[in-house]
Amino acid sequence: MIKRYLYIIAMFAFVAGNAFMAGDAYASERPVIVELFTSQGCAACPPASSLVSRLAMEDENIVPFIWAVDYWDYLGWQDTMAIEGGVERQEDFNRSMEKNGVFTPQVIINGAVQTIGSREGDIRTLIKEQTEADVAMLDVGFDGGLENLSLNIGGIKASSSEAVVTLIWFKDRETVRIASGDNRGKLFHYTNVVRGVHNLGTLNTMAPNQQSFLSIPIGFDALEMLDANCIAIMVQESVGGKIIGFTKITLDELANRP
Repeated sequence: MIKRYLYIIAMFAFVAGNAFMAGDAYASERPVIVELFTSQGCAACPPASSLVSRLAMEDENIVPFIWAVDYWDYLGWQDTMAIEGGVERQEDFNRSMEKNGVFTPQVIINGAVQTIGSREGDIRTLIKEQTEADVAMLDVGFDGGLENLSLNIGGIKASSSEAVVTLIWFKDRETVRIASGDNRGKLFHYTNVVRGVHNLGTLNTMAPNQQSFLSIPIGFDALEMLDANCIAIMVQESVGGKIIGFTKITLDELANRP
Protein backbone atom coordinates (compact mmCIF):
# COMPACT_ATOMS: atom_id res chain seq x y z
CA MET A 1 0.00 0.00 0.00
CA ILE A 2 1.51 3.27 -1.10
CA LYS A 3 1.60 5.80 1.70
CA ARG A 4 -0.32 9.02 1.27
CA TYR A 5 2.83 11.12 1.24
CA LEU A 6 6.04 10.22 -0.50
CA TYR A 7 9.04 12.04 0.92
CA ILE A 8 11.63 11.85 -1.80
CA ILE A 9 15.24 12.18 -0.74
CA ALA A 10 17.51 12.43 -3.74
CA MET A 11 20.98 11.37 -2.65
CA PHE A 12 23.54 12.06 -5.35
CA ALA A 13 26.14 9.39 -4.61
CA PHE A 14 26.65 5.69 -5.31
CA VAL A 15 23.96 3.50 -3.78
CA ALA A 16 25.30 0.89 -1.35
CA GLY A 17 23.75 -2.24 0.09
CA ASN A 18 20.88 -4.31 -1.29
CA ALA A 19 18.62 -1.47 -2.39
CA PHE A 20 15.93 -2.09 -5.00
CA MET A 21 17.25 -0.79 -8.31
CA ALA A 22 15.51 0.61 -11.37
CA GLY A 23 16.88 1.55 -14.77
CA ASP A 24 18.35 -1.80 -15.84
CA ALA A 25 16.37 -1.78 -19.10
CA TYR A 26 18.77 0.80 -20.49
CA ALA A 27 21.94 -0.47 -18.85
CA SER A 28 23.70 -1.20 -22.15
CA GLU A 29 22.22 1.61 -24.24
CA ARG A 30 21.93 5.37 -24.06
CA PRO A 31 18.33 6.58 -23.77
CA VAL A 32 17.14 9.21 -26.23
CA ILE A 33 14.53 11.49 -24.65
CA VAL A 34 11.97 12.77 -27.18
CA GLU A 35 9.72 15.49 -25.73
CA LEU A 36 6.71 16.51 -27.81
CA PHE A 37 4.91 19.76 -27.04
CA THR A 38 1.40 19.39 -28.41
CA SER A 39 -2.19 20.56 -28.02
CA GLN A 40 -5.57 18.96 -28.58
CA GLY A 41 -6.65 22.24 -30.18
CA CYS A 42 -3.84 22.19 -32.75
CA ALA A 43 -4.92 20.82 -36.17
CA ALA A 44 -1.40 19.61 -37.03
CA CYS A 45 -0.80 17.81 -33.73
CA PRO A 46 -2.55 14.38 -33.93
CA PRO A 47 0.00 12.93 -36.41
CA ALA A 48 2.87 14.12 -34.21
CA SER A 49 1.47 12.32 -31.15
CA SER A 50 1.08 9.12 -33.17
CA LEU A 51 4.59 9.47 -34.59
CA VAL A 52 6.43 9.66 -31.27
CA SER A 53 4.45 6.66 -30.00
CA ARG A 54 5.42 4.67 -33.08
CA LEU A 55 9.08 5.61 -32.73
CA ALA A 56 9.09 4.38 -29.13
CA MET A 57 7.58 1.06 -30.23
CA GLU A 58 10.33 0.64 -32.82
CA ASP A 59 13.18 1.22 -30.38
CA GLU A 60 12.97 0.73 -26.60
CA ASN A 61 15.80 3.20 -26.06
CA ILE A 62 13.64 6.03 -27.45
CA VAL A 63 11.69 7.47 -24.51
CA PRO A 64 8.89 9.88 -25.49
CA PHE A 65 7.17 12.40 -23.23
CA ILE A 66 4.02 14.25 -24.26
CA TRP A 67 3.70 17.77 -22.86
CA ALA A 68 0.19 19.10 -23.51
CA VAL A 69 0.04 22.92 -23.57
CA ASP A 70 -2.95 25.21 -23.21
CA TYR A 71 -2.20 28.20 -25.42
CA TRP A 72 -4.56 26.96 -28.17
CA ASP A 73 -7.52 26.61 -25.77
CA TYR A 74 -8.97 29.93 -26.97
CA LEU A 75 -9.89 28.23 -30.28
CA GLY A 76 -12.77 26.47 -28.57
CA TRP A 77 -11.46 23.27 -26.96
CA GLN A 78 -9.75 23.13 -23.60
CA ASP A 79 -6.92 20.60 -23.67
CA THR A 80 -7.83 17.89 -21.16
CA MET A 81 -4.19 16.89 -20.57
CA ALA A 82 -2.56 20.32 -20.28
CA ILE A 83 -0.70 20.87 -17.01
CA GLU A 84 0.90 23.74 -15.17
CA GLY A 85 4.56 23.81 -16.08
CA GLY A 86 4.28 22.49 -19.63
CA VAL A 87 4.49 25.85 -21.38
CA GLU A 88 7.22 26.97 -18.97
CA ARG A 89 9.37 23.95 -19.87
CA GLN A 90 8.90 24.61 -23.58
CA GLU A 91 9.81 28.27 -23.13
CA ASP A 92 12.92 27.30 -21.14
CA PHE A 93 14.08 25.01 -23.96
CA ASN A 94 13.46 27.65 -26.60
CA ARG A 95 15.33 30.33 -24.67
CA SER A 96 18.26 27.97 -24.20
CA MET A 97 18.29 27.24 -27.95
CA GLU A 98 17.80 30.92 -28.76
CA LYS A 99 14.49 30.25 -30.52
CA ASN A 100 11.79 32.92 -30.63
CA GLY A 101 8.36 31.95 -29.31
CA VAL A 102 6.71 28.57 -28.85
CA PHE A 103 4.70 26.45 -31.28
CA THR A 104 3.02 23.08 -31.66
CA PRO A 105 3.81 20.41 -32.53
CA GLN A 106 7.43 20.84 -31.45
CA VAL A 107 9.83 17.97 -30.71
CA ILE A 108 12.89 18.51 -28.50
CA ILE A 109 15.40 15.66 -28.32
CA ASN A 110 17.66 15.22 -25.29
CA GLY A 111 17.10 18.90 -24.54
CA ALA A 112 19.70 19.59 -27.23
CA VAL A 113 18.00 19.86 -30.65
CA GLN A 114 14.51 20.61 -31.89
CA THR A 115 12.31 20.39 -34.96
CA ILE A 116 8.66 20.46 -36.05
CA GLY A 117 6.86 17.47 -34.54
CA SER A 118 5.33 16.29 -37.82
CA ARG A 119 8.63 16.06 -39.73
CA GLU A 120 9.35 12.35 -39.39
CA GLY A 121 12.52 12.38 -41.49
CA ASP A 122 14.05 15.22 -39.49
CA ILE A 123 13.12 13.60 -36.18
CA ARG A 124 14.66 10.27 -37.18
CA THR A 125 17.85 12.02 -38.27
CA LEU A 126 18.13 13.96 -35.01
CA ILE A 127 17.43 10.83 -32.94
CA LYS A 128 20.19 8.99 -34.77
CA GLU A 129 22.59 11.85 -34.10
CA GLN A 130 21.63 11.87 -30.41
CA THR A 131 22.20 8.15 -29.82
CA GLU A 132 25.83 8.99 -29.00
CA ALA A 133 24.94 11.78 -26.58
CA ASP A 134 26.19 11.50 -23.00
CA VAL A 135 22.83 10.76 -21.36
CA ALA A 136 23.60 8.57 -18.34
CA MET A 137 21.04 6.01 -17.22
CA LEU A 138 20.53 6.74 -13.52
CA ASP A 139 20.29 3.92 -10.99
CA VAL A 140 17.45 4.53 -8.53
CA GLY A 141 17.44 2.60 -5.27
CA PHE A 142 15.07 2.41 -2.34
CA ASP A 143 17.01 1.57 0.79
CA GLY A 144 14.50 1.00 3.57
CA GLY A 145 11.04 2.57 3.35
CA LEU A 146 9.41 4.29 0.41
CA GLU A 147 10.45 7.61 1.95
CA ASN A 148 14.11 7.11 1.01
CA LEU A 149 14.79 7.42 -2.69
CA SER A 150 18.45 7.60 -3.67
CA LEU A 151 19.98 8.40 -7.03
CA ASN A 152 23.36 7.21 -8.18
CA ILE A 153 24.65 9.75 -10.68
CA GLY A 154 28.37 9.56 -10.14
CA GLY A 155 30.32 10.38 -13.28
CA ILE A 156 27.71 12.69 -14.82
CA LYS A 157 29.37 14.93 -17.41
CA ALA A 158 28.27 18.55 -17.56
CA SER A 159 29.70 21.78 -18.91
CA SER A 160 28.17 23.76 -16.04
CA SER A 161 28.92 23.39 -12.33
CA GLU A 162 25.27 22.93 -11.29
CA ALA A 163 22.76 20.62 -12.99
CA VAL A 164 18.98 20.82 -12.60
CA VAL A 165 17.10 17.77 -11.28
CA THR A 166 13.44 17.33 -12.24
CA LEU A 167 10.83 14.78 -11.15
CA ILE A 168 8.07 14.05 -13.68
CA TRP A 169 4.81 12.18 -13.03
CA PHE A 170 3.37 10.61 -16.18
CA LYS A 171 0.83 8.12 -17.52
CA ASP A 172 2.18 5.55 -19.95
CA ARG A 173 -0.95 5.30 -22.13
CA GLU A 174 -3.94 7.57 -22.71
CA THR A 175 -6.54 8.07 -25.45
CA VAL A 176 -8.75 11.17 -25.69
CA ARG A 177 -11.54 11.89 -28.18
CA ILE A 178 -11.86 15.57 -29.06
CA ALA A 179 -15.45 16.83 -28.94
CA SER A 180 -15.04 20.27 -30.57
CA GLY A 181 -12.62 22.62 -32.28
CA ASP A 182 -10.33 21.94 -35.24
CA ASN A 183 -9.78 18.31 -34.19
CA ARG A 184 -13.43 17.50 -33.52
CA GLY A 185 -14.08 13.75 -33.63
CA LYS A 186 -10.38 12.81 -33.71
CA LEU A 187 -8.64 10.52 -31.25
CA PHE A 188 -5.40 11.55 -29.57
CA HIS A 189 -3.24 8.55 -28.64
CA TYR A 190 -0.67 9.44 -25.99
CA THR A 191 2.45 7.58 -24.86
CA ASN A 192 3.98 8.83 -21.60
CA VAL A 193 1.77 11.88 -21.19
CA VAL A 194 3.12 14.17 -18.45
CA ARG A 195 0.68 14.77 -15.58
CA GLY A 196 2.88 16.72 -13.17
CA VAL A 197 6.38 18.14 -12.81
CA HIS A 198 8.45 19.07 -9.72
CA ASN A 199 11.84 20.73 -9.42
CA LEU A 200 14.09 18.76 -7.04
CA GLY A 201 16.84 21.36 -6.99
CA THR A 202 20.40 21.41 -8.30
CA LEU A 203 23.40 19.12 -8.24
CA ASN A 204 27.04 20.18 -8.09
CA THR A 205 28.41 18.13 -11.00
CA MET A 206 31.96 19.36 -10.41
CA ALA A 207 32.12 17.48 -7.09
CA PRO A 208 31.11 13.88 -8.00
CA ASN A 209 32.11 12.47 -4.61
CA GLN A 210 30.12 14.99 -2.65
CA GLN A 211 26.75 13.90 -1.26
CA SER A 212 23.82 16.25 -1.70
CA PHE A 213 20.36 15.67 -0.24
CA LEU A 214 17.11 17.05 -1.60
CA SER A 215 13.69 16.35 -0.10
CA ILE A 216 10.19 17.12 -1.32
CA PRO A 217 6.78 15.91 -0.01
CA ILE A 218 4.26 14.83 -2.64
CA GLY A 219 0.61 14.17 -1.79
CA PHE A 220 -0.69 10.95 -3.33
CA ASP A 221 -4.28 12.19 -3.21
CA ALA A 222 -3.43 14.79 -5.85
CA LEU A 223 -1.38 12.24 -7.78
CA GLU A 224 -4.28 9.78 -7.96
CA MET A 225 -6.53 12.53 -9.33
CA LEU A 226 -4.04 13.06 -12.13
CA ASP A 227 -4.05 9.31 -12.85
CA ALA A 228 -0.28 9.04 -13.25
CA ASN A 229 1.25 5.56 -13.00
CA CYS A 230 4.98 6.25 -13.52
CA ILE A 231 7.69 8.68 -12.53
CA ALA A 232 10.81 9.84 -14.36
CA ILE A 233 13.81 11.77 -13.10
CA MET A 234 15.83 13.97 -15.46
CA VAL A 235 19.12 15.74 -14.86
CA GLN A 236 19.85 18.69 -17.16
CA GLU A 237 22.95 20.82 -17.48
CA SER A 238 20.86 23.90 -16.73
CA VAL A 239 17.29 25.17 -16.90
CA GLY A 240 16.25 24.42 -20.48
CA GLY A 241 19.61 22.73 -21.07
CA LYS A 242 20.79 19.37 -22.36
CA ILE A 243 19.64 16.23 -20.59
CA ILE A 244 22.62 14.40 -19.07
CA GLY A 245 20.89 11.84 -16.83
CA PHE A 246 17.59 9.96 -16.85
CA THR A 247 15.58 7.13 -15.32
CA LYS A 248 11.95 6.04 -15.06
CA ILE A 249 9.96 3.57 -12.97
CA THR A 250 6.31 2.58 -12.56
CA LEU A 251 4.42 3.19 -9.33
CA ASP A 252 3.55 -0.54 -9.25
CA GLU A 253 7.27 -1.32 -9.16
CA LEU A 254 7.63 1.11 -6.27
CA ALA A 255 4.78 -0.43 -4.34
CA ASN A 256 5.88 -4.04 -4.97
CA ARG A 257 9.61 -3.65 -4.55
CA PRO A 258 11.37 -6.41 -2.56
